[in-house]
Amino acid sequence: MSRILKRPPISNRPYRVPKPDTRAGKSATAKNQTESERPDPESEARRIVQQAQAKADALREQAQAESQQVLSEARSEAEQLRRTAQEEGLQEGRQQGRDEMEEQRTRQAKEFQRDASALLEAIHQQKQKLLRESEPRLVELAAMIAGQIVRKEVRQDDDTVLNIVRQAIVLATEKDQLLLRLNPEDLGWIRERCPELMALHEDIKEIHFEEDRRVERGGCVIETAAGNVDARIERQLDEIRRGLEEMV
Repeated sequence: MSRILKRPPISNRPYRVPKPDTRAGKSATAKNQTESERPDPESEARRIVQQAQAKADALREQAQAESQQVLSEARSEAEQLRRTAQEEGLQEGRQQGRDEMEEQRTRQAKEFQRDASALLEAIHQQKQKLLRESEPRLVELAAMIAGQIVRKEVRQDDDTVLNIVRQAIVLATEKDQLLLRLNPEDLGWIRERCPELMALHEDIKEIHFEEDRRVERGGCVIETAAGNVDARIERQLDEIRRGLEEMV
């Protein structure tokens, strides 16, 4: 049996053409664009490697800079420590040098003091030796000088001679009878002063005068019944000499 196709009835109502769905188009376009812009895996890998390399280079440069800074600081600190140690060594060396110099000066001072003491002792011993050796000559020299002075006095001043005679009369233990032996140059003028000599002591009764050239001018010898008084210049110088010998 045959099949008969019938045409549907035609409607009088107006027909509207539906608007195209732009959203679907946009979505498809975006999808196409996203797919076209999506990088391929090889490019992405290269990019990641480059970023990693750049980061590694930056870290390396930073590490190098930091290591250089640390090394520089370490070198600076080491130099400072070296200078400090050197300065301390110099200070210690200077102090040690000063100590050694002070010790040397002290040792030299002690040696000098010891040598000076020994020298002074040697000088003292030599002085004592010279004094012992020169004592007789010194005494003789002093006695000679004293004799010159006395002789000069008796030549220039008669009162000096008169005083010597007076002292001799005072020393006489027996004054009743006195014999004065005088140098001829002194005999005349001393005899003229007899009244003055008589007045020295109330026990004097008589004074006799006698010339004696053995008596040096300025001296005298008094003879009495009890003994003699030697007042010659030589005798007086002998007394001076003995006094000097006792002093030295």
